[in-house]
Amino acid sequence: MKFRTVLFFLFGVSPASAAIVHSGLRNIPIPTGHDGIYLDIDDGTTATEPFNGWDVTGFFAGVAIGGSASFQPARSGTGNQDPLTRFDAEALIVATLSYSSGETGSSTHLGAPGNFQDGVSGYLGFRYSPNDDSGSFYGWMRLTLTANTPGAVIHEWAWENSGDGIAVGRIPEPASGMYLCAAALILLPRRRKYPLADKIAL
Repeated sequence: MKFRTVLFFLFGVSPASAAIVHSGLRNIPIPTGHDGIYLDIDDGTTATEPFNGWDVTGFFAGVAIGGSASFQPARSGTGNQDPLTRFDAEALIVATLSYSSGETGSSTHLGAPGNFQDGVSGYLGFRYSPNDDSGSFYGWMRLTLTANTPGAVIHEWAWENSGDGIAVGRIPEPASGMYLCAAALILLPRRRKYPLADKIAL
């Protein structure tokens, strides 16, 4: 049986399978006032002014959230000023949600029932095209937004690099590497065991 087949049947792991890309815990502060923060979610680069490859920006501690044409937050509608949707953990971010197009902004996503609440961590869903234009991917971002007071933070984000949807809060499975190691050990050639008589004859 081939190694690839053994991996799949023993552990449900395929070497060519899609993967979740996770930023790790970043905790990037969103400034108050006009001095926003611009973020490239490909590699976590940040700056206080727009730069080539930026995806999302926050101003006034998150009262205003903007996106480049490559980063489309899920919204209540398809207008690029429609309120952003706040998601709960395990909600699915998929193609059928409402997204807009082009550079976007929103300042009506904080405080109303079902929206982000002042100082409370919540999840944003997004559709995203990376800098290499390799496709449209779906992801989530955990944020704490405030009403232009200190404490607003971009905590972390993740996306599914296959183009499939993703459940909010999902990150890569840490055990997959252990499964691969275990499979490799199982498949290692075993040393031949000689009968006692053979050992004596040697």
